[in-house]
Amino acid sequence: MPEAASSRVSVVIPCYEMHGKGAEYLACALHSIFLQKWKHIEVVVADNAQDDSITQVVDRWRHLLPIVHIRPGTRRSTDTLNAGIRAATGDVVRILFQDDLLFGPDSLGQMMQEFHRGARWCVGRAMHMVEGRMSQALTPFASAAMTYGVNTIGPPSLLGVVNADPLLFDEDLVWLMDCEYYLRLLKRYGPPACIPHFNTIIRIGGHQLTNHMSEEVKSREARMVLDAHPEYRRFRGLRTAWARGRRALCRVRASLPFSDTSAGARAGTAFVTACTGQPPR
Repeated sequence: MPEAASSRVSVVIPCYEMHGKGAEYLACALHSIFLQKWKHIEVVVADNAQDDSITQVVDRWRHLLPIVHIRPGTRRSTDTLNAGIRAATGDVVRILFQDDLLFGPDSLGQMMQEFHRGARWCVGRAMHMVEGRMSQALTPFASAAMTYGVNTIGPPSLLGVVNADPLLFDEDLVWLMDCEYYLRLLKRYGPPACIPHFNTIIRIGGHQLTNHMSEEVKSREARMVLDAHPEYRRFRGLRTAWARGRRALCRVRASLPFSDTSAGARAGTAFVTACTGQPPR
């Protein structure tokens, strides 16, 4: 990792129309990046939209952010995300889905501090936003329960990983693409560093792709993940994996200081307002 003064982070944003909300959400995400104090960045927009809605947003922001706009020519979300990771040239890849936002102007700086301390991958606390309202807080931890489809870390928007022969997401997965990816990161690097502050705002709603997946697809992917990581079968089922796996794998720090959720919600609301021009309801 280069010195702090020269380290650069690539924020990778996979994009599509997102049922008519894609352009609006992307503009908010880019605004949250623009407000960051950490300025050594590039933004990789991986665009698989069937229209030019994403291109129009990128064109409006080019004079404010160093944006690399690619059109992978695929309709699968994991393919698009992988294309963005391949295009990233920064020292760290920071994933941000287009409907999510960085939390506050120190989000990237907090994450880069962990990498300068020696982290190889890093996750941060998050605040959910449901229909414009700040909701529950999420504190990620690594667990063998992810092998059974229980995502104890959270969505990829919480993730930063060093850009050295970076792992790519399994393009045969959608629902459990993140769980399976985290399991491989655990094998390569061990447990992640965890930022003890709110670092990402996760937008929850019916627009999300995973809300439109069948139970058959979910079951198939769960079998695929378990077959790909047989070493975690020693935990013998979800309940044991949750308990023993948490003790075995979550040691990102001895303890994480608990931030006041109410204060976090107020701070998140203020930052969303700054990014959209409209306060959340």
